[in-house]
Amino acid sequence: MDDFVPQYLARIGLDWKAHGDLPRTLDTLAAVQLAHLRSIPFENIDVVLRRPIDMSVAAVFDKLVRSKRGGYCFEQNTLLMEVLRHLGFKVAPVLARVRWNRPKDMDTPYTHLVLLVTPPAAAAAEAAGVDADGAAPKSYLVDVGFGGLQSLSPLLVDTEEPQLATEGGTYRLTATDGGAYLTAQWQLRGEWQDMYKFANPRGRADVREVA
Repeated sequence: MDDFVPQYLARIGLDWKAHGDLPRTLDTLAAVQLAHLRSIPFENIDVVLRRPIDMSVAAVFDKLVRSKRGGYCFEQNTLLMEVLRHLGFKVAPVLARVRWNRPKDMDTPYTHLVLLVTPPAAAAAEAAGVDADGAAPKSYLVDVGFGGLQSLSPLLVDTEEPQLATEGGTYRLTATDGGAYLTAQWQLRGEWQDMYKFANPRGRADVREVA
């Protein structure tokens, strides 16, 4: 699919001609994520109707881009992952356990997919073990498949400080379960609400591709 990226960018309302030389930066990552969320809706009709879902990149592209439908988390983030890889970003798909509206003591299976993304400059420096500032390379949590709760912009993985997302919303990634997981939380009326958790990648060079 030679026109994979141009068709995708047209689908999300970004002018391909104006982005022929897209800088592989955090700003570009944030712009693509926001445009995707504004243009491709969350949709789980096929899941509810128990229709088989083809998760091949070609099938997901045909459904979400050419047919202009929406999709659920695995479809949404699979599409974005392929686009970002075409653009030169390092992307690791990671499975997550949904915690939203679940009791604290309830164990939940891996039913969600998120992305850990490293911009190319940081990814290149990662091979040497440092980034441009001499610190550990920076990776970001990117998710376009969690419906109306998700952050509209990338969240820095290597901090537990609250992060203000594009167009409002405050989020944080906090270590839980003795540090084994990072839990993505959203601040609602002053209270931190768990959304989902995934295996903690902090301090590891080999960001796991477990999906």
